[in-house]
Amino acid sequence: MGEAPAEGVRQASYAASYINGLGTGSWAYNNTGVQWEYKYDCTNFVSKALYYGGGMKMRSGWYKRDDVWFKNPWWNSWPVKASYTWSAAENLRRHLAWNRPGYFITRVSDVRKGDILFFRYKGDSVYEHAAVVTANYSGRIHMAQHGGPAHTTLDDAIARNKQTPEPIISIVVIRPTGAR
Repeated sequence: MGEAPAEGVRQASYAASYINGLGTGSWAYNNTGVQWEYKYDCTNFVSKALYYGGGMKMRSGWYKRDDVWFKNPWWNSWPVKASYTWSAAENLRRHLAWNRPGYFITRVSDVRKGDILFFRYKGDSVYEHAAVVTANYSGRIHMAQHGGPAHTTLDDAIARNKQTPEPIISIVVIRPTGAR
């Protein structure tokens, strides 16, 4: 699936601790109807699933770097409402890969509920979309997302995008882990 992990990035280990994937996947599945907060809301949706469903701890701050992940409450959002990692797919991907760190999943059979999918499209130099895995039935990966059908399968998303001028060219799957 997608690209090989970069040097120094760990492969999946079932013995490793991780964010509550079942909670992340369940929250995403049950909350696709939550109101969008951004024009492109996919990563905000994934971050909410990680926070509310998976129990991922925020690293609060008032700056926008890849080593922090936060969203300030509406009453306390000056000057920064959310970190880049909260609401931008490429930044969250880098955050989960390097600052948490997460595990890259390279085999379809290893993908499980709560893993995060990142998509790169033809013509893009970075990953522009994110979704949450809600199930894996014998290699048929189900996902929830903001942007595209709320509930779909990975196969259907790939097939739909093949018909567009900017088809999916790379998919990375990361299993988030606890804070360092």
